[in-house]
Amino acid sequence: MACGGCGRRTSIKETRLMHSCAAYGAAAAFLRLNDVGVILHGPKSCAYLMDASRSKAVLEMYDQGMYDTVPARNLRCSGMDDAASIFGGIGELEESIRETAAEGYTDIAVITTCMPGIIGDDCPATIERLSAEYPGIRFHYIPADGDIAGDYTDGFMMAASSIVGMIDMGVPRGKGGVNLIGSTFFDLHTPVLRDDLRRVLSLFGLHEHARFVDEGPSEMIRRYNEAEFDMAINDTVATRELVDMIRGATGRSPELPPLPTGIREYAEWLRAVGGLTGRPDAAEAEIARAEGAYRGFVETHRQRFSGKRFVIFTRLNMNIDWLIDLLDDLGVDIARVGFMKSSRKRGAAPVTRYADRITTDYDDQAFCEDLEAFDPDMVISDYPRGDEATRRHARIGKVGMGVGPVLRYAEYLEDLLRLPLSEGWRRIR
Repeated sequence: MACGGCGRRTSIKETRLMHSCAAYGAAAAFLRLNDVGVILHGPKSCAYLMDASRSKAVLEMYDQGMYDTVPARNLRCSGMDDAASIFGGIGELEESIRETAAEGYTDIAVITTCMPGIIGDDCPATIERLSAEYPGIRFHYIPADGDIAGDYTDGFMMAASSIVGMIDMGVPRGKGGVNLIGSTFFDLHTPVLRDDLRRVLSLFGLHEHARFVDEGPSEMIRRYNEAEFDMAINDTVATRELVDMIRGATGRSPELPPLPTGIREYAEWLRAVGGLTGRPDAAEAEIARAEGAYRGFVETHRQRFSGKRFVIFTRLNMNIDWLIDLLDDLGVDIARVGFMKSSRKRGAAPVTRYADRITTDYDDQAFCEDLEAFDPDMVISDYPRGDEATRRHARIGKVGMGVGPVLRYAEYLEDLLRLPLSEGWRRIR
């Protein structure tokens, strides 16, 4: 069956573009802190696109009950226009900073887009001069310059290196609190997944303290050191980079293993945390419950999956060991696990127990060749393709913690296998 993704491209519409720029990555990081004023130095069109794409997701999660407070609208823009692109936009930047300061913000982030980066606006001098006028404001300058500094992740990390400086080293360490570290908390962004985490932590007398960095007040960053333990949300390249930043600034390292997904990682995590907190019996009781649920599910649903052939094509910064474990236990023939090339982390190795089964530096051409060679029953991929109408495709969604989310994902795959390749109405002539 032919692949629609590798033919000769004759227009920009068929060209793979950068997913997003460094300026948006930096803005997205600071906008998660709802009491930080974020100034995008550039045209209003950039601010609109960034605000619209982010606000939609945040408002949906608020409607689902994910947040206790109403989401803030803390993005401002200097509003550079055609004249500013020629004569400079320092005047617009200064006016925007003064207006934002007048709103009462004590932290203001200034993020540059392509326009000031290309024309060479002297933003540092302006910020330094205004810092003297506003001694009670902490300024965060992020020279992302749109996509000149890189992509979304590069900008996010530039912002994170500034946010980590907000941690108050004078706050004493407390008891029972757990800090979560991650560049995205996508895997916990439903009430069910959030409640799963709270339930498991409570088994060991623990509770969530702060997230570095997710939606909330900057106070959770300032009081970061108050937590007893740190834990990474996952074991990926991006999260490891954040862990290194925090370690360099505070001396703290994650005492708890990363948030586990799948039965094998979950059992290991429970025993480690049970030993650390002196509650091994609680760990073993939860392991018995989870293993019973997992074995029962596999026995019931294996017949639907056994002998099916899957191809997985995903990102380097994802740990999908839980998915490989699940598909193996369900009897799936995994023809290929391909990790896409990373322009940002050249030479980086995937975080996995299955290095011998993973193809790194995988690309569109190799993917299309595999589709021809294996003709899989299902493709699991984070990348939209052109052949969704002729082949079953699944996305890797919110994974969460432990076994429950994994079994719900298996049910999603099973539903896709039951469905016809195309809707009946498409065959009507």
